[in-house]
Amino acid sequence: MVGHYCPALSKAVKTMKKGEKVILTVKPQYGFGEKGKPTDGDEGAVPQNATLQITLELVSWKTVSEVTDDKKVVKKILSEGQGYERLNEEAVVKGDY
Repeated sequence: MVGHYCPALSKAVKTMKKGEKVILTVKPQYGFGEKGKPTDGDEGAVPQNATLQITLELVSWKTVSEVTDDKKVVKKILSEGQGYERLNEEAVVKGDY
């Protein structure tokens, strides 16, 4: 939820439960602030210093795991794998990316 979405959404989602529906009232400092947001494709513009009212439902999520301690590599499982839990050092790996 970075970039086009309201910065407050990532904070709000962390407090929600699956299936929960909420209305968020977002002050400008947690929305798009003094700059607002210009029109982008199908998304409308947000005026400068706008207080936003957002209806949000948490439908599902994918867990993200840290691979490195510095958070420079994280992984998100898109579909569960099969077979062994972990590879050993001698394993031959084939993958798509």
